[in-house]
Amino acid sequence: MEDVYNTLGGIYDKLGLTERAAGMFSKAAELSGWRDYVAMMNLATMYGKLGRLDESLSLYTRVVSLAPWLDEAFFNMGVTLEKLGRPGDASRAYQECLSLNPYVRAAYLRLAGLAAASGDKAAAASVYSRLAAVYPDDPAAAAFLTGAGKTPVDKSSQRP
Repeated sequence: MEDVYNTLGGIYDKLGLTERAAGMFSKAAELSGWRDYVAMMNLATMYGKLGRLDESLSLYTRVVSLAPWLDEAFFNMGVTLEKLGRPGDASRAYQECLSLNPYVRAAYLRLAGLAAASGDKAAAASVYSRLAAVYPDDPAAAAFLTGAGKTPVDKSSQRP
C-alpha cells in the first residue's frame, strides 16, 4: 500500500502540489512504521521545498540511520544543513556522501564552495584536486586549480 502513496506523492510533486505530495509521502512512511526510507527521503525533500528545514533534517537523519549506504541522503542532508547555516556539519555530510560514492560531482562543488567561503583556499584546492582526479575534464576544477597556480590532472599520464 505504501507504493501507492509513494506514486501519488511523486505525481503531486511533478504537478507542483508540494504540500499534497508531502501528505502522500508521509502516509507511505506512516504505513511502513517509518521504515520506508524511500518515502522518508521523498518527504524530507518535500519539507525542504516547503521551507520546513528542521523537519527535513530530522528525516534525513532517520534515513541515513536506516540506509547508511545511501549517498543521496547524505548529499541532501548537506544541502539542508547549508540552508540551516551549519557549514561544518554540511561539509561532513558531503564528505560522507563522497566516501560512499566518489562520483557525486555536486558534492565536490559544494564542499569546495564551503571551504572557499570560509577562506580556506588550501582545503578548496584539495577538494578540487580530488574532483579533477575523478573527472579530469571538469571545467570548475581546472579553472580553480589553474587560478590557484596548481596543475590540473595531467591526462597524458592516465590510463585510457
